[in-house]
Amino acid sequence: MNDKILISNFIIAARIGIFEEEKKTPQRIRIHCTIELTPRARQGKDDIGDTVRYDTVRQNIIDYLTGGHTELLETAAENIARICLADKRAASALVRVEKLDIFADCDVGVEIFRRQNI
Repeated sequence: MNDKILISNFIIAARIGIFEEEKKTPQRIRIHCTIELTPRARQGKDDIGDTVRYDTVRQNIIDYLTGGHTELLETAAENIARICLADKRAASALVRVEKLDIFADCDVGVEIFRRQNI
């Protein structure tokens, strides 16, 4: 098992959904990302240059989600997974995206797993 980078319980307002109101008004979504590192990443070194930077991943997710409208939660999860895998030291990404305000009694969402295309 390889080391992992975690981004958990990241809540952001995004324009996402197929309904007209969702296209006009941002809604809260929660994001969880688990990025598995390749065996070559870090290797016990205490150097930020040898690992995937969670601050960069987080900022790229913000830029994507605040940059326009996305119809499907599945599409958002796919694009977030691509962001997580942009660094070649990321071997795989498990991404969960949840809409928090659709139902009063539960959150709804999607979860996907993607591997690096090498």
